[in-house]
Amino acid sequence: FHTLAIKKDGTLWAWGRNSFGELGDGSLVDKSIPTKIGYDSNWQSVNVGRFHSLALKKDGTLWAWGSNSTGELGDGTYIDKIVPTQVGTDTNWAFITTYGLHALALKKDSSLWGWGTNYFGEIGDGSNTNKNIPVQVGVAQNWKSVDVGGLFSLGIKNDGTMWAWGANTYGQLGDSTYVDKNIPIQIDTFTNWEKISAGNTHSLAIKKDGTLWSWGFNIYGELGDSTFVKKNIPIQIGTDTNWDQICASWHYSIAIKKVDSFWSWGNFPALGHGTIDNKIVPTYISSLVCWATDVKDISVSESDIFIYPNPVSNQLSVRNIQSKILKYTITNSVGQTILSGNTNGHTPIQVRILPKGIYFIKIQSKVLKFVKE
Repeated sequence: FHTLAIKKDGTLWAWGRNSFGELGDGSLVDKSIPTKIGYDSNWQSVNVGRFHSLALKKDGTLWAWGSNSTGELGDGTYIDKIVPTQVGTDTNWAFITTYGLHALALKKDSSLWGWGTNYFGEIGDGSNTNKNIPVQVGVAQNWKSVDVGGLFSLGIKNDGTMWAWGANTYGQLGDSTYVDKNIPIQIDTFTNWEKISAGNTHSLAIKKDGTLWSWGFNIYGELGDSTFVKKNIPIQIGTDTNWDQICASWHYSIAIKKVDSFWSWGNFPALGHGTIDNKIVPTYISSLVCWATDVKDISVSESDIFIYPNPVSNQLSVRNIQSKILKYTITNSVGQTILSGNTNGHTPIQVRILPKGIYFIKIQSKVLKFVKE
């Protein structure tokens, strides 16, 4: 129910619900616009849980605020905090993730740490006892990435193996059982897992070959395998090999392909398709394409970029005030790349060969729609 963001100047901003101080502005008052949190300008990354917030600064320190009923802040207490509070004194934190009431973090030495609620073993320390300070999960120092789900956790090690622990009522661990685990257990024997995403009760993953896999609860079709049947092992979704980004959430899934097309499936209200039916396979969002998978700083302000005329018959001109050479890609309404090249704003792009219809042009990270007459 709340959002955090970091600007390029390193300042921290928050808005939304603030019943437990999760915004960190020193109050318990909800905010409907982005509100600056403190005066520091060295924030590096942020992550939000149910009613709490976590963040890392550029100096490697860990900070937390908001609800702390089960120790989810990790500051050694069970007292809510309404401003960012440093967790311990370590300066080697590298990554944080939280979802419900527990958190995981990686240090720069690739060791894994967890804290918060632990009723189902979701911290992975071999117990089922809540922790209000970060505790190391095992002794391994080869963790590559981790993600926190509703009451479970997923991880990938540097060797490409995938691991899971915590609640397993719906098979969300993917170990072929429905038994909870309080230590990380390896899922299958593959060593080519690349990306993971833990939702409320289901999981998504991408292998190094670009294939998409899912498992767990499936009451709304959130696995995308064309059924409503839960699965307790990873199953491949379709045959495409160009999946790039994934997000498993509350009974729905979102993904981006390497062609920058946007897909979703599962429970309909969150899918963006404009319909009131669930989707049981990855479904293309036709009104939204060319989503940037890796947005980088650009040398030309996006406000300086325009296209004209629109609709267009023969030549599409790009307005680029600084006249710098920019890369462009034109895709059709199903995300297929039609044309690509470079433009400096002086030479129009020839589009007369395109059939009539709706197209999208991506110039750096800016996406504009145009109609070919």
